[in-house]
Amino acid sequence: MLINLKIRNFILLKNLEIDFKNGLTVITGETGSGKSMIIDALRCFTQKRVNIESLGNNNENTQITALFDISQNLDAQNFCTENYIEFDDDVVILKKVISEQGKSKNFINAEPVSVKLLNKLAELLIEIHGQFDNNVLFDESKHINFIDSLLLEQDNLAILASLFQEYNAVKEKYRNAQAKKEQLKVSIVELEAFLTDFANVDLSESYYENLLIKKNLIKQQMEVADLYDEVNKCFSAQNSITDKLLALQRYLIRNKQKDEQKTSLFLDKIEQQLMLADEILAEANVTGVDVAEKEDVEAAISRLKQLARKYNLSADNLYDELCITKKKLIESKQELLDFENLGETLSEKSRNFKKYADKIAAERLAIITRIESLVMSNLADLQMKKTAFKIEIKDLPENKWNKQGTKFYEFFIKTNLDQPYDKLNKIASGGELSRFMLSLKIALNTTSKTLIFDEVDTGISGKAAHLVALKLKEISKKNQIFIITHQAQVAAISTNHLKVIKHYHDNISFSNVKMLNYDEKLNEIATMISGVEITKEALLAAKKLF
Repeated sequence: MLINLKIRNFILLKNLEIDFKNGLTVITGETGSGKSMIIDALRCFTQKRVNIESLGNNNENTQITALFDISQNLDAQNFCTENYIEFDDDVVILKKVISEQGKSKNFINAEPVSVKLLNKLAELLIEIHGQFDNNVLFDESKHINFIDSLLLEQDNLAILASLFQEYNAVKEKYRNAQAKKEQLKVSIVELEAFLTDFANVDLSESYYENLLIKKNLIKQQMEVADLYDEVNKCFSAQNSITDKLLALQRYLIRNKQKDEQKTSLFLDKIEQQLMLADEILAEANVTGVDVAEKEDVEAAISRLKQLARKYNLSADNLYDELCITKKKLIESKQELLDFENLGETLSEKSRNFKKYADKIAAERLAIITRIESLVMSNLADLQMKKTAFKIEIKDLPENKWNKQGTKFYEFFIKTNLDQPYDKLNKIASGGELSRFMLSLKIALNTTSKTLIFDEVDTGISGKAAHLVALKLKEISKKNQIFIITHQAQVAAISTNHLKVIKHYHDNISFSNVKMLNYDEKLNEIATMISGVEITKEALLAAKKLF
């Protein structure tokens, strides 16, 4: 419930403060006096941006402050609790300060907040229905919200939304996995081919390095063998040192008698040299290189280099790559398995969501029957007896499922019984839409918001105006109602009556708002009946309307 409203420098409202009461409050005044400005000021709380033309022109900021009692508004209380907004004594204060350039600062209980937070809270506190606000009826996607406002268990909608979120998350994951499924299969084939090439290679962490060490060792052994082979050749080959010594020995023996003493000395020394040669030969006669081992090492190195070239790798990184490949293969196979499991999970999530959505749809169906009956009854009361209303239900394809379920709900009307049903915006006039919204609000009157109707009675008079007045009075038993009206029948049954009066001073125009007492209200209604001059007949007619 709106308790107090302060408006400063907003169009013609220069400095206004109004205290409000519960029940039905009407706002009247001459054309151009600024009746809609009060509603436009409140509308600033529910809009993201404010039209700069709404601002004053005296180089001052525009300030709008509204004080609400939320003791009966559970939705607003829950919102405040969830967003850590204090509401001492069940009161919250909304404030908007707008600069000349249209930039705004937003406050709740004097604390700065985002425009989004202010908008959301304001939407739980006030609901404005004017000629342009009825556009919500033209948005078919919003029609389901009217139905859901009557669900007994609102928590079920949160459960449904949660189930959809789970289903949608798995569906998105499944779609992404499906897109890479074939790529995953190709990758597994490539990984397995890589591992097959290494199946007969006992590749350990230092295998390649050890082969290179062994190859180098064999090379060193070969070089040593070559060295000793040369020594061996010198002492054992034909015409070697040993052969020459033996030949000399034989020659000396044959000619020993020529100089026996010296020849014996030479023979002893030659014998010593031959013995030394034998020792050298024995030491130089080392085991040669194992040719088979040499070939095996070279073949293994060659094989690894071939594999490295094939996969554009370096041979010394093959082991690391082998480990990485084994890990990738395990992960890829698991991912492929997870994909198959994901399909089963998606089916399960889909069934769970569909089952719960069908449960909610059954509850909605019962509500729809009630809404259709109540709206038709209210339309008849509002002199729209030839207007028929129905809510159509369509099954959505699975790719169109959403957090609200698996069905689409849409309002259809026909203003003449011999016409086909059609969308609201195609066959309903502004006045008809206003009365239709009024009928709908009566049928769906489940909130404790402050409801504001901007000239909902436009285009009607007489009995129809009186019936509209009675319907507004009916709603005002539960909700605080504001209505701008030109109908005396509506103004007469109001709980509170505000009159907007336009003034001129020093070529400056401004408007004030006055709460009328009984006599002032009677005169105002008489004026609405007769025009500028209040006649006795008009006063009598006005009294009859009370």
